[in-house]
Amino acid sequence: MKPITFLILLSFLSTMKGDSPATLTLPFTRNQIPEPDASFPYNYIDENEATVEIKVGSPLQSVKLLLKSEEYSTVLLGQKVKVDSKDQKYSFDKSSTYGADKKGHDLYSSPYELYSVGKKSNDTFNINGKDVPQINFMLSNKIKGNIHNGVGVLGNARFCEDYYDTKIKDVNLIDQLVKKKVVNSPVTTYKFTNGDNGDFVIGAYPHEYGQSGFDKNNLMKLKLCNNYPDSWVIYVDDVKFGDQSFENENKKFATFNFEMGYIGGTTTFHKLVYEKFFEKAINDGLCHQMTNHFNIYYYCVNDKSKLNLNNMPSLNFYVKQSDFTFTLTPDDLFVPCGDKLLYLVTFDENFLKVWNFGLPFFRKYQVTLDRKANVIGIYKNTVKQAMVNNGKNINDLLYKFGIIGFLAVIFAFAIIFSVKGGLKCKGEKKRQKRKNELEDDFIYQEMF
Repeated sequence: MKPITFLILLSFLSTMKGDSPATLTLPFTRNQIPEPDASFPYNYIDENEATVEIKVGSPLQSVKLLLKSEEYSTVLLGQKVKVDSKDQKYSFDKSSTYGADKKGHDLYSSPYELYSVGKKSNDTFNINGKDVPQINFMLSNKIKGNIHNGVGVLGNARFCEDYYDTKIKDVNLIDQLVKKKVVNSPVTTYKFTNGDNGDFVIGAYPHEYGQSGFDKNNLMKLKLCNNYPDSWVIYVDDVKFGDQSFENENKKFATFNFEMGYIGGTTTFHKLVYEKFFEKAINDGLCHQMTNHFNIYYYCVNDKSKLNLNNMPSLNFYVKQSDFTFTLTPDDLFVPCGDKLLYLVTFDENFLKVWNFGLPFFRKYQVTLDRKANVIGIYKNTVKQAMVNNGKNINDLLYKFGIIGFLAVIFAFAIIFSVKGGLKCKGEKKRQKRKNELEDDFIYQEMF
């Protein structure tokens, strides 16, 4: 075997599983807020959001962005915004790579977005150590609503001209990364590594970028509802509290909100949960009900040692299009609150037909939002089930060892053939030399 042939074969074998899709990974961290006060748990539920850190400009300026699946724009806070941390602001005056005019352009977002007035700006983004030049974003100096912890936004909603001003269409980071061919596809995955931290991966489904334990055969791609063209919403065909369903809980909407620290339940289902569990617990003094000024109901267990959560039914969501039931158990839905427990399911009196799948769902089932196909990818196996053999799938290990073994055999054969070829060549030279000697001897004899 010639050396060049062997190198070609080796190159082919090293890529026979398929080229890994180009991805970018942004580590995220849930806001480090104090342990919730049982009498006022709203801060834990409402502000337990995830942020990523990126660097912008030259020299690099560090900024933090909220991961929001219900907003579209990429937003950085300008110097005029009043927030506690100066490190979370961006100043184009300090950046040598900013656009020539250094003024930006007036940009008005839709009333559905958090930031009402900003300027369309452009600079180099450094994402996980990789420089990506000429990224558009909204530089916001005037705020319409509440600023959560004074950070910007990395939006992941779908663009809809009915809801958003067309001027903001090119200020979505994910779409720009695809356009610039930094990543292959507008696909984003939320991957928890523990209860509060994880990775926001842009560019591929987990089984495509090599995350162990997520077999594509277990992947469900759920079609989105047309009723909410800017959001990630599916139909839930039946909701059960344990094994009991409620007559009005058929064909409900369920929206996926990564920024929510809870599961938001419907008004109709609230009645069932209250009657079947919380009413008796409240009467027995084991639990109490709270509400805020938005008429959102919360439940808190007064003494976690006195209430047997084994008697608490699970929430079961049946999705007909995949013929699968997503289950959230009490272990998934209660969070410690001192010597108390906070139930991470809230009930909004204003939402009659919509469920909100927030943090507890994303912690249990790995979710991928596919902006190109307009589907939500969810794996049947839970995150815990997928993380086997210290986070590595045994099939992946067998595959890798198999490839290594196969390459070793090929390499061994190459050496054998090389040695054999060398010996053969050496033998040929000896025979040729002997032949030449005999011919010379014959010629000599002929001459004399």
